[in-house]
Order: sequence, then structure tokens, then C-alpha cells
Amino acid sequence: NDGDASFPYRIAERYHCKGFLGSGGSGLVFKAWDDMLQRMVAIKFIRNPSFVARQRLVAEARALAKVNHPSICSIYDIGEPVDEHSSLFMVMELIEGPRLAELAGKLTTTQAIKLIHKLAEGVSELHAVGLVHNDINPGNVIITQQGNEEPMPTLIDLSIAGRPSKQSRPKGFGVTPLFCAPEQREDNEIAADMLEKVDIYSLGALLLFLVSGQAPSKNPAAQL
Repeated sequence: NDGDASFPYRIAERYHCKGFLGSGGSGLVFKAWDDMLQRMVAIKFIRNPSFVARQRLVAEARALAKVNHPSICSIYDIGEPVDEHSSLFMVMELIEGPRLAELAGKLTTTQAIKLIHKLAEGVSELHAVGLVHNDINPGNVIITQQGNEEPMPTLIDLSIAGRPSKQSRPKGFGVTPLFCAPEQREDNEIAADMLEKVDIYSLGALLLFLVSGQAPSKNPAAQL
């Protein structure tokens, strides 16, 4: 309820804090009620407000705004805080459900393949608008299910998403070592033509994780 959590800084009164949802590499996410549109939303706040963090949040919002797919979290708005020293906040679709991490080893092979297939379609949409995610891992995927519909995986936290130009990770942003491609574990720049492949590697790593219950090792064939 309202008393359990409060936003890190003051924002428009139309939003009422309904609880803390979690934290990612770039910020804190809260559940909120939008008085104006009468719906629940998720609001992301920057952990350490700065000009660079503000730019990253805008970049993430623009990335989300370009993609319309059920496997990619939708963006509703970016808002300015009430106090000058605070930073922007992002209003997003509220996605609630277990993280992919909680389903490892509990699904049939067919169920696991269906989930990753849907996720791959969303990632393909990201790639189609010229973006790569960079950190697809079991904590960044939420599984939702409505009635008798099949489970839908939704990829969240595009805070380090970028365009496929030669790049290294933004400072202060790590990748999840067990699910990133070997070349990502070095601090080297990754060639533009490899960045989409890095996302594809992570999707394969997720599938292995779902089927085997274990993150990929140096000998994945033995695991399976």
C-alpha cells in the first residue's frame, strides 16, 4: 500500500506510489497509480541523477517507443520532476509476474522453446529498428499469463540498449557474465556486426538455462 514505499523524489501529483518493484542497472522501479488515466503503471527513477543518466533514460525511452511488440515493455511517457535537482522519470507499462529465473528446470522443452521463440521475435523487432539490448538475462524477462492464454515473456530494462556501432559497455553498466557472449566478458570494443549476434547468443543461453536449470558452462553439450 501507499505507506510501504515512496518515490525517491517528488513528481507530478497524478502518480501515487503503490510499492517498490525492484532495481536494475540504471534505476529504481516503482508501482504507481495514474490518477489521470485511471490505471496502474511502472515508474522508473534514475539511481544517481546526472546529465549522462538523464541522456540514458531518454535513449531508453526512445528505444522502447520505436518498438511495438508484446515481448518488449511499452513506454507511456517521460516526466520532469517537481524539484530542480532531481532527474527525469519514465512511465511504463506495468508488467507483473515471475522472472524467467524462477522457471528454470520447471518447464517442458516445448514450453521453453515457445517462450524463447516469442522473446526472439521481440528482440528481432528491436534489431529491425537498429537497436541491440546488450544484457538479455533471466532477471530481465518477466513472464505474464492471462486466463488460458499461453505465457508471454516480456523483456525489460533497455538501459544499456544501443545502436550497432562499435562500442564497449557504458561505464558503470555490467553485463550478466553467465548469459553474455564470451567476447562481452572482455572489456574490449565489440564490432558492429557482432552486436546483434551477442543478443542471439544470450537467447540461446536462456533456452539452455530453461531446459537444464543451469546457466551455460564451458561445456554446454555435457550439461544437456
